[in-house]
Amino acid sequence: MIINFGDVQIPSLTIAEQLRQEGEKLGEQRGIEKGKAESARTIARQLLANGVDRAIVKMSTGLSDAEINALMD
Repeated sequence: MIINFGDVQIPSLTIAEQLRQEGEKLGEQRGIEKGKAESARTIARQLLANGVDRAIVKMSTGLSDAEINALMD
């Protein structure tokens, strides 16, 4: 549907289209967050494998002690 304002035409989204767009944005944000978390775990594994102190790994990656312990199992 298109709404006319004089010479300007603005597309109007249906409720379903608006919800779909919101869902896409939310899904994209979640994907980005998952990617960042996986990247932090990968970096932590590499640092630990190279003998870097756990405190430095924790500070550098933002992972918790429990998350670092899980990587070592």
